[in-house]
Amino acid sequence: MASVTVDDAVVASLPLLSRSERIAEFGIDCGEGLVWGGGTWGPGGEYIKRLIVKNLSPRILKIRYRLPKTKFFNMDFPDLFKLSPGTFKAIEVRFRPIRLEPYDDYVVFALGRGRLFKVPIRARLSKLAVSLPSAVDFESCPVAETTLQTFLLRNVGQIPAAFNWSVCAPFGLEPATGVVAPGHAATITASYSPTDASVVDATAVCSIKGEQDSQVLRLNITGTGKYPFISADEPNVSFGHVLVGSTDERAVVRTVTLTNPSDVPASFVIHPAEHDREPQFTLHPMEGVVPPGGALPIRVRYHPSFDGMFTCDHFDVVTPGGNTVRIAASGTAHGAEVILFRKEAASAKRKTKKKAGKPNSINFGDVELGKTVTRVVFLQNLSGTPAHFHFQVEDKGVFEFDRIQGVVPPLLQGHIIVSFTPKSPCNFYRRVFCLIRDQMPLYVCGCGCGCGCGWVSCLCE
Repeated sequence: MASVTVDDAVVASLPLLSRSERIAEFGIDCGEGLVWGGGTWGPGGEYIKRLIVKNLSPRILKIRYRLPKTKFFNMDFPDLFKLSPGTFKAIEVRFRPIRLEPYDDYVVFALGRGRLFKVPIRARLSKLAVSLPSAVDFESCPVAETTLQTFLLRNVGQIPAAFNWSVCAPFGLEPATGVVAPGHAATITASYSPTDASVVDATAVCSIKGEQDSQVLRLNITGTGKYPFISADEPNVSFGHVLVGSTDERAVVRTVTLTNPSDVPASFVIHPAEHDREPQFTLHPMEGVVPPGGALPIRVRYHPSFDGMFTCDHFDVVTPGGNTVRIAASGTAHGAEVILFRKEAASAKRKTKKKAGKPNSINFGDVELGKTVTRVVFLQNLSGTPAHFHFQVEDKGVFEFDRIQGVVPPLLQGHIIVSFTPKSPCNFYRRVFCLIRDQMPLYVCGCGCGCGCGWVSCLCE
């Protein structure tokens, strides 16, 4: 059967439908036609592509086509073919160029009853083509800080594109130079570093060079510099009196809230104001960013180290382009409160009821030589932290302690057994100091008399 005979004027008058329009009107999907891109062909060669014709309609279609008008595109003899719904036919199109120039033609399809449509077939030359976004807008940015944005420089042509950026401060573009291969893209980082509160509008120039062609692209960059501002809700933080070694978060931790009422982010770094000693306070985080109109909590932790030590440390919260806030943290450290005493008998209590405090002396009385008398003393911890103690007494002495060091748990008491063993007939007296960690030392006094035959005590009466 002969190919479709259609007058050239009729072909020229046929509209070039898009893929969706062709499917909606004829129920035929041929894609967007065939294109031999630049750099994929050359004069004297033969280049083959397949045009897929698919029936998307619900009925059987009888289709004929007309051969391309030019002799550079060749197809098989156009026999009539039928397509059931959902089936397709691949039609081979051969391209045989003789010169390096663009080629344009059409394949005309006929469905009967004068229903015609055309599908383009083209060949294109290699070209230099690069695409950019129309503009980059940084909007509001903090002064004295650098804000970054990225965009893509795409090579939509068929020739490698070498680029070179030129832009004035306070804007910057990196990388400033490079080469983008066809079909690829380079990520460009734009930076904005405002030096004052002002609106800046600039044009960046990108020079593109290919093997023979060149082009110049322009990119509009805008930004507004604004000063950030931060404030602290509690610049003076007082911890009062805190136990040395306390782990109670309620006692050793306070929170200071930094707020940023401005409409730009406020980055900050915290520095100790004093550098002549180690700070007793730590802040976390030491750096960060407070969002526009937002707040950020800063935890202040107190590390008390010595009993009776008062500390006041100052910290400066510095923003690169804004204000500086000073935070003062103060506190007094105190050690565990421990008392050392002995319990008295009821008769002794009546004799000493007018005396204040608890007794811390031990009277062993008269003891025969070689015998041992024991008494008990108590260490009471009145604080909420463990109390470490150590008695400074030598071993194998007249006065001996069953343990010379240990730990008294919080709000409890412990006992120590003191023994007296005289080895000669004389009077004995000893003051033994008890060292308490992070507290002033305590002491206990012991006295006794070693009695032998004919010896009379005088110390302990």
